[in-house]
Amino acid sequence: MSGFNKIDCQTISFSSKLSSKRLGKAQLIFGEKVMQRIICFCLYIFGVRRSEISKIMKLPENTVRTMLKAISRDGFEAFFDRRKKVADRFCVQPGAQAKRKDIQITEHHDSHQISINGLDISIPKKNTHQLKAMILTFAENGLVSKTDAGKLLDISSSHVGLLINMMSKNDLLCLVDKRKGQQQDYVFTPDIKSELIFQYTSNSVLGKPTSGAAVAADLKERAQIELSDRSVRTYISKLGLKGIDEKLRQLVKKNSGGQSGKY
Repeated sequence: MSGFNKIDCQTISFSSKLSSKRLGKAQLIFGEKVMQRIICFCLYIFGVRRSEISKIMKLPENTVRTMLKAISRDGFEAFFDRRKKVADRFCVQPGAQAKRKDIQITEHHDSHQISINGLDISIPKKNTHQLKAMILTFAENGLVSKTDAGKLLDISSSHVGLLINMMSKNDLLCLVDKRKGQQQDYVFTPDIKSELIFQYTSNSVLGKPTSGAAVAADLKERAQIELSDRSVRTYISKLGLKGIDEKLRQLVKKNSGGQSGKY
C-alpha cells in the first residue's frame, strides 16, 4: 500500500476525450448519481479540498460535505440510493443494462429502422455512410457487439474493429470509399451511349459475346472509343440492355425467316 499512498495526480497525463467516453459508459452501468459520489470521493482521497470539489462537481459545498461524511461512515453502501432494496442496489441500475441491449435494427424495403428503447430512427438505404457511422458508434460504445455490427454491415468483426479505430482517428472521412472507381461514368455522353447500345445489339444479333469486356473491346476497335470494362457493364445494366441479347437474336431469326443474316 505504500506505493498507492504516494500517487501524485499532477504527474499523470489525462485525456478529456477518453474521460468523456469512459464516463459515458460508466453512467450507463452505474447511473449518474452513483458516479457523482464516486468521483467526489476519489477527488477527496486524492487531497482536493471540499470547496474545490464543490466547484468542480457543481454541487453545494454542504452537499459535498454530507456526501463524503456518509461515505466515510457507512462505506460502500453509501454510494447507492439506500431507499432502494439491497438487491436493487447491488444490481446497480438494472434498467441501464436493458438500455444497452434494447437496440433493434430492422431492414425495410428502402430503409433501415433503428429502435432504441422505443425511439425509432429511420435511415434510407442509400445513406450507407450514415448507417455505417451509427452502427460503428454503437459497437465502439458496447451497445452492440462487433460480431453483430459486422453482420449488419456485411463485414468481419475484425474489420469492424479496424473501422472503429480509423473513425476515432480520422472522423467519418475514413468511411468514404476513396477508390477511384469508374471515373468513365462522367464521359458517357448521349453519343457514347448510342454507340454502346449499337455495339451491344450488334453483338447480340451476330451471336458475339456481350460481356462488358467484349463490348468494350469491340467499341475500341470499331469506333475508337475507349471505356473500362466496369463502365460498360454498369451502363449495359443502367440502359436495360442486360438479358435482351437472346430476345434480339430470336426476333432477327423470326423476321428473316430463320436466317440469322450478316451485318
